[in-house]
Amino acid sequence: MPDAIPQHPLQNVPADDASARDIEKILDGSEDAISTPRLAEIVGGDVPGDARERDLLRKEQERRPENFYSDLIHAISGLQYPEDEACKMWKDILLHKMEMSQRMGRNVGIHVAALDYFKNLRGELEQVHIVASSLLLATARLAITDGLTGLYNHRYFQDRLERELRHAREVSDCVSLLMIDIDFFKVYNDLNGHIAGDVALREVAETIRSNVKEGDVAARYGGEEFAVIMCDTRKEDAAGAAERIRLAVEGVSFPSEEVLPTGNLTVSVGVAEFPQDAHDRTGLIAHADRALYVAKRSGRNRVCAVVGDRRMTRRTQHNLAVRWHVLPNDGVFHTFECRDISLEGMGVYGREIPEPGRVIRIFLPGAEDDPVLGQVVWRTEKSDNGMAAGVRFVALDKRQERNLMEAVGP
Repeated sequence: MPDAIPQHPLQNVPADDASARDIEKILDGSEDAISTPRLAEIVGGDVPGDARERDLLRKEQERRPENFYSDLIHAISGLQYPEDEACKMWKDILLHKMEMSQRMGRNVGIHVAALDYFKNLRGELEQVHIVASSLLLATARLAITDGLTGLYNHRYFQDRLERELRHAREVSDCVSLLMIDIDFFKVYNDLNGHIAGDVALREVAETIRSNVKEGDVAARYGGEEFAVIMCDTRKEDAAGAAERIRLAVEGVSFPSEEVLPTGNLTVSVGVAEFPQDAHDRTGLIAHADRALYVAKRSGRNRVCAVVGDRRMTRRTQHNLAVRWHVLPNDGVFHTFECRDISLEGMGVYGREIPEPGRVIRIFLPGAEDDPVLGQVVWRTEKSDNGMAAGVRFVALDKRQERNLMEAVGP
């Protein structure tokens, strides 16, 4: 039987990769890592002839991830430099390669040029060892991927999202973000062991990778949480993709998943869109994470999309008695029953409810020391001498949102 063909260290990298694929092409000597022939000449050591060419070079450099040149130099030499210094070194190495090739009458290769540059010109390498290019490629691959799942890592995700948002802002496009969390993963991990937990993480990662379109960027955000960047994708379409991922994971048979409270391993997904929900990277992640939190609190194994600024999956609760008083504080506490609670507001029923327009302070069970403000929007008399009213929350912060969802319960 013939020997198994060894797996290329980058063969599973998605085709849209803007870092590992480029590093692979550069180390393999391919010119198409650069977007235009003239730009290849400039990056290869030629001096830009005019302002237009200098602008081309600047845009080419901006196309790379924030740590691209630092990772590239590290892959070649094992040395670590700040990104700006590494970028300058790379240009010097390419110029040195061109000069060596001209003198020797043949292409000396980027590895030989880099070796001579660091050993003889800079004197920073003393004990030089010859290593296979596959090891260099594997090193470059490790710089941007998660070792367990093979998806992109957290650092690359942050860099890539920042670049995609910058591009979307320039061309007035949209970017959607999925935040995906495995339900009850700690329970699964504790009861089945860390090896089973690792297997589950890899299986979920592969399911995510298999259910996103080419051009989407799937990453392990941390722990049992994953993220998917979807460029030029509206939230409605992203939510549909999230639902496909949710159903696909639900359909996988995980070992010993019957120990979970739900009987099988599932995921919850939060969805947000730039620029509809947020205008920067931090805000977009926060909105998607908030939607994920709502999905978890709404029963798990579901998709939730943040609509506007604060809408969430609506819930009904008929037995939540809440204390409140009118502002300014009249010193008298009242109680009403809450129904149809959301992050926007709630319906209430009680015998004493102020007229529409009045602001009340609401003391949630278990969070009386951090009351929330609400404004009565409408009120109507009930036949049993009680009143029904609609209350809209005013300026909830994230801590109060968590308190509200905790009070409502699963």
